[in-house]
Amino acid sequence: MLHQYNMWLVRSNARALAGWRGVSNLTTCGFSTKCPDTSKNLLPWDTYLRLRRQRRIAGLVATVPTMLFSAIASGSYFMTIEIDPSQTLGGIDPFFLYLGATTACTGLGWLVGPSIGFSIWSLFHRSKAAQMTRRDKEFYAHIRKMRADPTRQVVHNPVPDYYGEKIGSLHQYRQWLRDQHIFRRKASHGLKDIE
Repeated sequence: MLHQYNMWLVRSNARALAGWRGVSNLTTCGFSTKCPDTSKNLLPWDTYLRLRRQRRIAGLVATVPTMLFSAIASGSYFMTIEIDPSQTLGGIDPFFLYLGATTACTGLGWLVGPSIGFSIWSLFHRSKAAQMTRRDKEFYAHIRKMRADPTRQVVHNPVPDYYGEKIGSLHQYRQWLRDQHIFRRKASHGLKDIE
C-alpha cells in the first residue's frame, strides 16, 4: 500500500513539474533521459491491416496440413490396432470408437493449425512484432467500442463480424462500420431489411 502511495506521489509531482525546465516526457517515460518517440514506431493503419490479413491467411493455410497430418497419423495408429469383433468397449464396436478417435484427432489438428500458422508468420515478421502488438490493442479496443450490442440480434438480423476478424483493409473497415450501423438501425426499429 505504501509503495502504491509513493508511486502515486511521484506521478502527481511529475505531472505538476511537466513542462518545467524541459521535463515534458516525465510522466510517460519515468525518469529516463531518453524516451522513444512512439509516433515513429507505430505502423500505419493500412500496413497494419495488410499484415493482419496476411497473419490470418497464414493461420488458415496452416490448418490444412495440420488436419491432414493429424488425420493420417491417428488413422494409421488406430488401423494398426487389432480389432476383436466379439469384444466391445463400453458396449460399442471398437471400429466406431477408433473412427471417432481419428475424427477427434483431426479436429484437434484443425484447432492447432492457426496457432502454428501465426507462429510461423511471426518468425518472418519479428521486426514488426512490437508494433503489431500495440496496433492490435488499439484495434481491438476500437472494435469493442464501435461494434453493435449483440443482445439485440435475432435469427433474421445476426451481428455482422462481431470480432472484426474479416477486416483486412481500410475499405473493409469502413464497410464493417456501415454494417454495424445498419444492424443497430434494424435492431432499434425492428425492420427486417434495410438496404
